[in-house]
Amino acid sequence: ALKAKAEYEEQMSTYVPTQGYENKGAARKRKNPDGPKKPKSAYLHFLDKYRAEHSSEMNHKEIISNGAAAWGQLKDDEKIPFNKLYEAEKEAYNKKIQEQNSAAG
Repeated sequence: ALKAKAEYEEQMSTYVPTQGYENKGAARKRKNPDGPKKPKSAYLHFLDKYRAEHSSEMNHKEIISNGAAAWGQLKDDEKIPFNKLYEAEKEAYNKKIQEQNSAAG
């Protein structure tokens, strides 16, 4: 490893970037700290309910693993109430984002 590192450093000491080359790494878009939070998924709504019902009898790890297993066993029609909660939060989030973007102009 030392030999390879010495060889690399020797090569880099003579390295000259090509004409016009700039390191243009994609600038990461910063999150607005005052912006609205993204909506919780249907699964997270289910997990909140599951946690409230089972918090006294299980520890955190058991709640997460058993909750995930329970979510996987739910039928689609049993997931509908959680999906509706998600959709409602998503609509409110999208409205807030549109207001924020229109205000920013």
